[in-house]
Amino acid sequence: MAYIRDVMAGPAHFLLGFPLLVLSLLHLLTAQSRCEDSTTVASPEVQETKINIVGVEFRGENSLPPDLQNKLTNEIHRRRSNIAPLTPDSDWFIELREVVVLGTLHDLGYFTATVEMTPYLVNSEQTQRSYVVALTIETGPQYRLHSLGFEGLAAFEASELTEQVDLRPGDLFNVSKVRSAMESLTKLYSSRGFLDMTPEPIMKLDEEHQQINLVMKLEEGKQYRLASFEVLGLESKKEEDTLRSLLKVGEPYDHERLRAFLLANEQLLPEGASRFDFPTTLRDTRRGTVDVVLDFTACSGNQEVAASAPLP
Repeated sequence: MAYIRDVMAGPAHFLLGFPLLVLSLLHLLTAQSRCEDSTTVASPEVQETKINIVGVEFRGENSLPPDLQNKLTNEIHRRRSNIAPLTPDSDWFIELREVVVLGTLHDLGYFTATVEMTPYLVNSEQTQRSYVVALTIETGPQYRLHSLGFEGLAAFEASELTEQVDLRPGDLFNVSKVRSAMESLTKLYSSRGFLDMTPEPIMKLDEEHQQINLVMKLEEGKQYRLASFEVLGLESKKEEDTLRSLLKVGEPYDHERLRAFLLANEQLLPEGASRFDFPTTLRDTRRGTVDVVLDFTACSGNQEVAASAPLP
């Protein structure tokens, strides 16, 4: 048996341990820059060099099935790369090998595959370069999922978490689906106030039977409830009430609900506000609460409102 552990970054952390006065000053200082960023004049466009892959050769003794060769060839040709002047070939080359070729193999169950890739320059012009790439691939065995489990769960039932994973026993093991499952689990926990939940996939390989047992180890962390929610700088009371209705004081802080609403309802925001601006938050780790300020005063041109509005 072989054991493989892959630790990936958890959800973004919010501000910790600042007094309310600091939070008030902080969202004043950052609000202006958030609005200005959306109207910043773009710098002159730099002429990039286009990378063209005009041919793919498969080498080595490990002959790949024709359908797999065709799939890899299509994925390589589909990839579009543009690099800045003086950028070394290694930048696009490593991405092509790791993301496109190995990524495709890992999503088809070839979990232990190795790839050697050599680019050969066949034509160079001012704005583009053309290459043939030679591949030597050792696919190794094709693995399937044998079992799926969870460790460290308390806030949810295992059946609820299983719904976030698009893999079932017998499926070809797919690394991209594991990553997507981690994102879905993080969003699910964030919707219930678990802002620090971190998933860690642990994969146990059964080389004899070409199977993988996948366990999602969860560090749930503390559950946070909403202590206060302020919306500043909106001229329409209806829009302000709409935003305020999304979150209720005393309930678990649903960060995902607020985030999704802002992304889907940009028309409610003042002109110049970015739909990617998220709230300023203050967490009290001892009490397990969070104070949230959604401040658009800089965008609406009314800085004094924010300066005079105390947080509860």
